[in-house]
Amino acid sequence: MLRKTFLGSFLSRKQQEDVISLCIGEPFFDTPQHIKERGIQAINKNKTKYTSANGSLATRQAIQSFLSQEYHAFYDLDSIMVSPGAKPLITAALAVLTGDWRYVFIPAPYYPPFYNISVLQSKSLLSCPMLVDTREDDFQITGEAIKRVIGNLYDEESVDSSVLILNSPNNPTGVVYTRKNLESVAKVVKEYDMWVILDESYLDFTYNNDYCFFADLSDMAERTVVIRSFSKTYAMTGWRMGYVLGPPKVVNNINAYMNNCIGCASSISQEAAIAALQSSVMADDVRESFLINRNILLEWLTDNSIPFVEPQGAFYVFPDLSEYCFSGGFKDATEIVGYCLEKARVAITPGLDFGDMYKNFVRISYSVSTDKLKQALVRLEELIN
Repeated sequence: MLRKTFLGSFLSRKQQEDVISLCIGEPFFDTPQHIKERGIQAINKNKTKYTSANGSLATRQAIQSFLSQEYHAFYDLDSIMVSPGAKPLITAALAVLTGDWRYVFIPAPYYPPFYNISVLQSKSLLSCPMLVDTREDDFQITGEAIKRVIGNLYDEESVDSSVLILNSPNNPTGVVYTRKNLESVAKVVKEYDMWVILDESYLDFTYNNDYCFFADLSDMAERTVVIRSFSKTYAMTGWRMGYVLGPPKVVNNINAYMNNCIGCASSISQEAAIAALQSSVMADDVRESFLINRNILLEWLTDNSIPFVEPQGAFYVFPDLSEYCFSGGFKDATEIVGYCLEKARVAITPGLDFGDMYKNFVRISYSVSTDKLKQALVRLEELIN
């Protein structure tokens, strides 16, 4: 069954007067002017036709050049495909990688579309999402945790050729998976001949310069599909642009799937994306702003004795409100979320959106302006007191 989320219902009420939203994962910055101008130029030059389903040659070459210069990563053009956002790529990747009687493993807490898309793509009851609870490991994924889930399955042999979805930096926790833990995951992936779908939409928002590229680990490039997005890094959420990197055969199959259900990414958005890739100034400025916000929020949580795992990336924190649920007479954190919205006019996201196991958690987004964040925390402080 598909899971409905608080965020979806909140967006329908977004126009409520004087509500500060700390629940939406969207940078408060506007799209940089040079990116907008490139899109306008595309319209004026009549670059408004279909492109190839996998993206224009110019866009894929720009991605190829960017990856080489920024990450010293070298991908052939047939290993790169452009898409209208990351979600369609997740859908397509699952469609082409999951066969009959195969499982999809998802670390929990999870980004809600991972679960819902997996349900939609499942070929049988057996292939519905298998959740790997990460609470005991400070929201880090480990090979041992995956093995525990596999050990509880009815037929362990059916794990072969299954899919593991990873998301680092992570939504909703902000955790960045360590090299040690990813190496332990890679061993399990090889043991069971699994595929990995790696969502790196928040790659440009890491705060300790210690990011491990899973596809760079031994033998992982040939079994990893990497998905990235322009939405967060360049404040381009409405432009709908993302891309996938992977083995040519898999990318070609994703291309065939996308060609039949979407066609191609907007030619205008592709031109804007080229301009975005040619300048990293925006990413640096946004990261610095979010780092300031993160530190303000973590200090506030500490001062109010609210436990959390320190986020090393993205722009979320996932605190545990169990004590507040108990002392305040709330059934779970979802009731606290409703109380904050009604009394303080501050919107945060209940942990239930990210898995049934997290009913006493909430996700707080600090992607707003610093002034807005401070204002929201003042309101919440008044509510607590």
